[in-house]
Amino acid sequence: MTKLEALGCGTTVVRLVVPTGYSFNLDGTCIYLTMAAGFVAQALDVPLAGLTLLLGIDRFMSEARALTNLVGNAVATIVVAKWENDFVLEQAKSVLNVSESTKTSE
Repeated sequence: MTKLEALGCGTTVVRLVVPTGYSFNLDGTCIYLTMAAGFVAQALDVPLAGLTLLLGIDRFMSEARALTNLVGNAVATIVVAKWENDFVLEQAKSVLNVSESTKTSE
């Protein structure tokens, strides 16, 4: 949240969008786990053995979900901040070190 504020997003937008995004992402994670367990159980026709297969890959999937959630929440915060005219583009360019000279010409 601090980095998004340093990027140029307004504090009020960051404090609203990021926690809201994580609330919805937790719902998505629960739905994913339920659907994955049901799918594997039906595909293998054995509920317990299917769940052990999920446990084997869940650690990797958890990392992927966390990264996806983080990026999604950051993008959503920037979009809402721009939408609410609470985003300082010059500050973002400064933080990201973007300048006209670094852009490639087409």
